[in-house]
Amino acid sequence: MNTENTVSNGRSIEVEPLFPDNDPRQKYWRDDDSVFHAFEGENPRPLIPGEAPSQVYYLRDNKGVFHPWEDDRPAIPGTGMQIKTYLPEEQIDVAVDLGILPPRTVTEKRAVEERLKNGTYKARFSQDTLNERKALAAAIEANQGQLPPFLSRLIENAPETFLDTRAGEIAVIIRAMRSAGEPVNFEIVGNKCLAMLNFICLELAAASSTLEDAEYYAEKCWAAYQIRRAKTVADDLVNGLNAAPDQADDIIAHVQNALNQIRGEAGNDLPDLIDAATFIAERIEPPAELVEGLLHKGSKLVFGGSSKSFKTWSLLDLVISVATGTNWIQRQTSQGKVLFLNFEIQPHAWQSRIVNVAQAKNVQLQPGQIILWNLRGHAADFKVLIPRIIAKCRAENFALIVLDPIYKLYGNTDENSAGNVALLLNALEALATETGAAIAFGAHFAKGNASGKEAIDRISGSGVFARDPDSLLIFTKHESDDAFVIEPILRNFAPVEPFAVRWEFPLMHPAEDLDPAKLKQAGGRKTEHVPEKLLALLPADGLENKAWIEIAEGKGISRRTYFRLRASLEKSGQIIESAVNGRWLPIQQQNCR
Repeated sequence: MNTENTVSNGRSIEVEPLFPDNDPRQKYWRDDDSVFHAFEGENPRPLIPGEAPSQVYYLRDNKGVFHPWEDDRPAIPGTGMQIKTYLPEEQIDVAVDLGILPPRTVTEKRAVEERLKNGTYKARFSQDTLNERKALAAAIEANQGQLPPFLSRLIENAPETFLDTRAGEIAVIIRAMRSAGEPVNFEIVGNKCLAMLNFICLELAAASSTLEDAEYYAEKCWAAYQIRRAKTVADDLVNGLNAAPDQADDIIAHVQNALNQIRGEAGNDLPDLIDAATFIAERIEPPAELVEGLLHKGSKLVFGGSSKSFKTWSLLDLVISVATGTNWIQRQTSQGKVLFLNFEIQPHAWQSRIVNVAQAKNVQLQPGQIILWNLRGHAADFKVLIPRIIAKCRAENFALIVLDPIYKLYGNTDENSAGNVALLLNALEALATETGAAIAFGAHFAKGNASGKEAIDRISGSGVFARDPDSLLIFTKHESDDAFVIEPILRNFAPVEPFAVRWEFPLMHPAEDLDPAKLKQAGGRKTEHVPEKLLALLPADGLENKAWIEIAEGKGISRRTYFRLRASLEKSGQIIESAVNGRWLPIQQQNCR
């Protein structure tokens, strides 16, 4: 198979034809502007009307899209044109089953839909074999490049790791080529496997994917291989006991050894045992402190708080602080690249939040500092999503990865089950280990009064949520309006005393004037601020709104409380806004004028 790199009018495209080099159908190609060209020798030229083949055939472009030609013009992709039998019948069937081509007739399409409904439709290939092809195609396209762990494991243990024997044979050839330092691509592999040329050119080429995605499929292939081996061992046990029950002890020991081997392979990435004297002989430098005294790179951080405690806003503040190297709630940060996975906020609101926080912090975001993955509507079980995140992020050198909110990854996870939550947090730990990034997420409080519990017990669900993370920041409401107490619980740092913060849109600010011990209690409390207190701050000649707010804040009255109290004073007729200068005046002063 030949791969052509062509240039026409300043545009370049890589085309992977489906046909042998000497096939005349191969001389036509489609560039990225949907213009068709023909080859004369080595040079491309525009297609002359009327010279295209009269039959329909398909060519795969560099984006993995198959395009048909018909009569004297190229067919327009997506117009519902029926497929004519120019390709061999079995190749068209394969393309239909793989989803590359649509069912060939409306009748056939309806028949397939009907068989899907009644459960009688049988795909030509199982999902396992499709996963194998995606993984194998990526291994071919990787040439001599490094393969990710599961994909490498599939190739190294071939052919047994492949359900499709053809894929297994090709994997063995690829392994030999890589060991010999030979270049690996579809053309060379096809020449070495002429008997499987159609399989390579059509099915493998169509299954092409990135290495990151291929690792996801390779992991599934490895799991399927392990299951097949375990089933074989189980069958051996039954057959052996039936054939020679008097040798039961030996048969069971053999089966146990086989299962232990499978179990060991599943954990063959575990570190080696090490002597303690050797371990402490050389100092291990600690990872960078992303947030001074609170968070190391590679650690796990949880923000715990009640509903509407501004956890997402605070996480976004942390993200922008780390990305720009600016302080977060008066603590220094180490600058690094950040990934934020947003499962909840709509795009327009998310954009507005980012702009507001960046402006409030007086920073200008630069390309490459923060990468967003907006997954609202695409949340999935962590067992599916975390491996995909690892595959995409392993080579990105992120300093911090934030997942918000964490409950969107639960799937069937029971947050009250210690075992289920441990699996989730182990997956997040794998994400931190594989990427080297710190992992942060928000967790909500249980219903009821949080202040009556120990800080570590306020998070809803299993206690594993609070005891597994390396750093835990508990946001509990203060008795003052719009204020919270942050209680750090740290594994790798010296203890940090609880401290108060005040929410002033769109950021939390240190509130050194508040006592961190005064948490909001159940059943409410006596109102601390009354309208008369705000009125007492208003001089006889009045104040402009901005000046009055500044004075009120200096007396511990938040902006939200200020506007509530001011509205009450205006409604009761105790103040009025001057139409002349915009000042707020006590009503007695107004009556004297």
